[in-house]
Amino acid sequence: MLELAAQRKDGRVLLGCPMDFVGMNDQPTVGGLALTCGIIGDHLPGLRDVAIERVWAGLLPQTPDALPVLGPVDGVEGLVLATGHVFGVAAGPMSGKLIAQHLTGATPALDLAPFRYERPEIADALMERFVAPMPLFTGAAAVGDRLVVLPVLYHLLWRQVLAVDLAAAPLSPGSVVHLAEAAR
Repeated sequence: MLELAAQRKDGRVLLGCPMDFVGMNDQPTVGGLALTCGIIGDHLPGLRDVAIERVWAGLLPQTPDALPVLGPVDGVEGLVLATGHVFGVAAGPMSGKLIAQHLTGATPALDLAPFRYERPEIADALMERFVAPMPLFTGAAAVGDRLVVLPVLYHLLWRQVLAVDLAAAPLSPGSVVHLAEAAR
């Protein structure tokens, strides 16, 4: 979960944001609120007794494999996309740089091919790879370039398609990942 705690000028604290993957439903859920409050309460215990003023939810602009779509669309002259950033605050600036480089005729700093509109299903390859438990980085490297593969892998962990035991230690390159029972 991405957690957020930001204090506004008037002293109120904005808390968020659970990653409920509920499709096109933009209604807050009790589960999402419980997840947010639980993690924020664990990490910021001083906020445990703060009253909740209001709750809202939004939609996550994501693609099925969790990678943004960047670059020209084959067969549609002049159409260049930069969309599907589930983590836009983090990926947006780099995507903007890459698209600006493409549009100005410069060579993009990263190959846009893995982010094209028409691309292979990285998620399927990860699910096949992690049928047998193995370290996170080992499995990711076996599927492809970690820069391209890791966002999809993390997405599959959040969606609980892949599983990892985080009770003993935080997520690391050596964490043993496996296909979740529900995904078998």
